[in-house]
Amino acid sequence: MTPFGHIGGGLVVGCLAEKLVLNGQISPGKVGIMVFLSILPDLDSSLAVLFRKWRPGQEKLDHHNYFTHTPFFYLILSGLFWLIWGAEMGVLFLSITLTHLFLDSWATDDGIMWLWPFNRKKYSLFPSDLHEGGLYGVRYYRRYVTKLQVSLPEALLFVGGWLMIFLWR
Repeated sequence: MTPFGHIGGGLVVGCLAEKLVLNGQISPGKVGIMVFLSILPDLDSSLAVLFRKWRPGQEKLDHHNYFTHTPFFYLILSGLFWLIWGAEMGVLFLSITLTHLFLDSWATDDGIMWLWPFNRKKYSLFPSDLHEGGLYGVRYYRRYVTKLQVSLPEALLFVGGWLMIFLWR
């Protein structure tokens, strides 16, 4: 998924958690937190560039191989969030970051390591050959938008997430 799908998925899950589980209000600040948490697992990409593990122009960045793309890592962090900022932030943190990981497993050619640290195998739901033939960058995204099993759910999540924000305010 691209950041658009992750943000939409995070907003959908965050709104559902706020309204159905936490009985909280959806404020502009909370929307900002939801958007940030939606893309948080992909910040490892920025760190890979910073620490020179990847440079623009290289092939695919395999950031799904990092521990920062594992449920175990976010379970531990959500416990810390719960202790420091309370149950509401712990629930939002865990539900939105796990949604990101689920979406990284959706119709991708690599998936994520759901069983790490016990197993490094990556799992994908409805695997797709998005990078087949060495496609990266613009050519990759051209293929991406033509695959309805990926692009349609992403578009629906993005629009649905923002609609929920405006309808449930």
